[in-house]
Amino acid sequence: MKFSLFLNSRKRPTLLKSFLFSVLTSTKNKKEIEVLVRYDDDDKETEEALEYAKFSYDLNLVPIKGSRPKNLIASYNETVRVSSGENVFVCNDDIQILTKDWDETALRKIEEYKKEKNISDDIYLCMTSCSSIDREKSKGYCSFPIISRKAVEVLGFFMYEAFVGLGGDSSIHRLYEGIDRIIDVTEIKINHELHNSLASISNPDQTAADMRRNTSLNFVDPYTFDVSKEVEFLKRYIEENKK
Repeated sequence: MKFSLFLNSRKRPTLLKSFLFSVLTSTKNKKEIEVLVRYDDDDKETEEALEYAKFSYDLNLVPIKGSRPKNLIASYNETVRVSSGENVFVCNDDIQILTKDWDETALRKIEEYKKEKNISDDIYLCMTSCSSIDREKSKGYCSFPIISRKAVEVLGFFMYEAFVGLGGDSSIHRLYEGIDRIIDVTEIKINHELHNSLASISNPDQTAADMRRNTSLNFVDPYTFDVSKEVEFLKRYIEENKK
């Protein structure tokens, strides 16, 4: 299995089906991916959407039902631990993957990067491109990174759980930037439907509003959050495992 795409979804059945259809139509080697969807045990709408998708779409779809998480990033990390792909790709139910054969593109760019840099390990973050207009582009991070399973295993997590919601993407980017292991796969384009216009951002649905509120109540600044310990840890690992 080359890629595990994973996400949490709540009460957005139409968007979720649109996302899954985009995966179906944009992936070249569908047998080499899995899609793990974590949903809440009070969310009948999502459950029905997943039942429809399992019947209608030729995808390796893995529904994961549980109580509603208080910490989105902790839920991400739990989902990644039960995934099986060589690379883990965080997604949202309000995105669509636009680039045809994105999986082939990502694998090619990873191999080109490793060859160019003479890298024998598999510690990296791949940076995709999305249409979010509220992302701080000057900070250089991407909202939907692909991270190697090896890096996750070595670190012990996909993203920092200090962030209960927003901020996980920009903080983890700073970690991989600190070890100079960012792979540019911005050829892979993603439409972030609920973040690609002022209207959608200004009028969030209940799921988005809940996320923003939870983030605000538990705010941690992702741009000053200390990633130095993990940077040094990965640097040592890379140096000790050179071939």
